[in-house]
Amino acid sequence: MGKEIDRILIQQTAQQYRNILIEKGRADLDKLKRKFDEITEKMKKVQKENEFNEFDLNYFKDQLMEMKKHSENQLEMNSKENSQIFIEKLWKTVIQKFISRKWKQNGSTICGRNGEGEELNQLSDPFGIFIDKHRNIFIADWGNDRIVRWKRNENRGTVVAGGNGKGNSLNQLDRPTDVIFDEQNNSIIIADYGNRRVMRWFLNTNQ
Repeated sequence: MGKEIDRILIQQTAQQYRNILIEKGRADLDKLKRKFDEITEKMKKVQKENEFNEFDLNYFKDQLMEMKKHSENQLEMNSKENSQIFIEKLWKTVIQKFISRKWKQNGSTICGRNGEGEELNQLSDPFGIFIDKHRNIFIADWGNDRIVRWKRNENRGTVVAGGNGKGNSLNQLDRPTDVIFDEQNNSIIIADYGNRRVMRWFLNTNQ
């Protein structure tokens, strides 16, 4: 029911201000309209997937602020007022509603939660993280001198680099602080702080 209401709100807001924009007939307003249609479609997609996170929120906010800035710089006063009203109404009726329903006020633990330790369901001073397109979380487990991959909805991780004690051998790490995943080469790149080096570690290998 909530999704249907959101869909109707989006359509009603879009139609109301689409009519205003069409009547103006200005190139800048047409551009604004196209931008709004694009944002609307992306919002519908996020809603359909039942996912709404900080990245989506920041994206929509940035896009709306860009549209508002454009209207302030390019449109005449009466057109500017209409476009700003449209943006503000969209924010109040749609995005804020999404936030209140999708954005929890309290955090939840997604990795660890079993105290400090070196077991696969534990972490010790986790530092940097990286999330790939499959929502796997790569964690620089600083205190355990390893990189752990934590798959979505699993309660334990997998060591993908290090985990052989602190050291400077090619199969060891020393207090890693950051990690990124290179999808093209199926590898991770690690800031190996204690060894003052950056390492590329191919997955499914020991080094």
